[in-house]
Amino acid sequence: MRDDSVSRFVGDYRSPMRLFRVFVGVITATVLAGCSLSSAGMVNLDPVPFSFHPPMGLESQLSVEPMTGQWADEAEAAGMESAVTVTYTPDEGQPVVLTGVYYMPETVFDAAINPNEPPKYGTEVLRANGHVLAVAGPQDSMYDPSSSDGKNIGLLNEAIYKAENYMAK
Repeated sequence: MRDDSVSRFVGDYRSPMRLFRVFVGVITATVLAGCSLSSAGMVNLDPVPFSFHPPMGLESQLSVEPMTGQWADEAEAAGMESAVTVTYTPDEGQPVVLTGVYYMPETVFDAAINPNEPPKYGTEVLRANGHVLAVAGPQDSMYDPSSSDGKNIGLLNEAIYKAENYMAK
């Protein structure tokens, strides 16, 4: 029998129960690490059932709030399930609306398409399970394109239209 202080502290490392506890601990740590890595850098678009992964480091400059007002009321009456406004906070100055994000049944999105008009609910980003996720981003740069904020908006404007930047919740 071992008589050193380590074995008294940790017990017999060969015991089946000890091995089981270590195994469960390793599995739990791995699962939790995977969860935190998958949500790191994501922006929750709640109540839209997706998260958005912006270019690295820009998530702290984005905020999300449910869309309100007459436009939101009309969209809801047409069958829209949820819509949010994503706001960008510049290094200096007041926050500005970056994009609207819409989640609706595909029949609602398809019915709103008119080839003679701009898309009513933005551009389709992805379609799955009978629903469409669409975004309506900025039409123009809000900042000097050579400024830090101008470059950030340029990166964000590209990212918002890429399906791989969205993760279903």
